Amino acid sequence: MMDLQSIPIEALMAEIIRRCGTSTPSPNGARERLIHEYGEVCTQACAARILGISNSTVRDMVEDGRLQYACNGNRVLVESIADYIERKPEIDAETRARKAAKKRAENGETRRWYIS
Repeated sequence: MMDLQSIPIEALMAEIIRRCGTSTPSPNGARERLIHEYGEVCTQACAARILGISNSTVRDMVEDGRLQYACNGNRVLVESIADYIERKPEIDAETRARKAAKKRAENGETRRWYIS
């Protein structure tokens, strides 16, 4: 039987890391885990997989401002995906309000408030 006290701690840690299959400790927060796993940017298809939606929905979300493109529009910013996941109800409500205001403006409608 091997005497573990005679093995340097660095060697033990290296063996544990090798057996676990990771070279760095896992980040704690969801945002950090996403960035750790996917990097700072990812493809549109990868963003769709992360969010569980279609590629065309990712494209629509970028166009309406819920997600952000990086690398001249070739990649999606993972930070924006994390923001969306964390603040989904708030971001979706803001987007709906913005779209409704744009539609009203296109139709020449104005909101009038009457106090009786």
